[in-house]
Amino acid sequence: MKKAIAIIMLLFLAFQLTLTAQISQEDLYRKKVKSYTRMRNSGMVLTITGAVFTVAGVGLMVDAVNRDSDYYDPYDQYATADEVMGEAVVGVLCLYAGLFMDTGGIVLWSIGGAKKRSYTKKLNAISFNLKPDPRQTLSLSVRF
Repeated sequence: MKKAIAIIMLLFLAFQLTLTAQISQEDLYRKKVKSYTRMRNSGMVLTITGAVFTVAGVGLMVDAVNRDSDYYDPYDQYATADEVMGEAVVGVLCLYAGLFMDTGGIVLWSIGGAKKRSYTKKLNAISFNLKPDPRQTLSLSVRF
């Protein structure tokens, strides 16, 4: 009776061990490549958007300085101090928002690109598997 219980326990443990190893390394690497590709693309978009915001902010601040009440503008003689101050504040906010977007975007872009390259290399490497399929006992695969 003790032998039967021991055999049942070993079979139960063997079944549990095979259930936890259902995800293959290849599928894991494909998921990581997809995830880091999205991270890299998000970083690109964030960096480009941040550059546009930074340039717009600098442009608004320069225009606000040029439209100051002490400066004579033949095209806009009726600019009030409130309009000029509002334009300067919007320019500063755009500049800071653009700089924060650039900083975060560059970090995401570089980390995502490096990790994507790393996992792509691992995915394309040579793999040697013992018992990859129930019908096979040995396999060697090379991916290009």
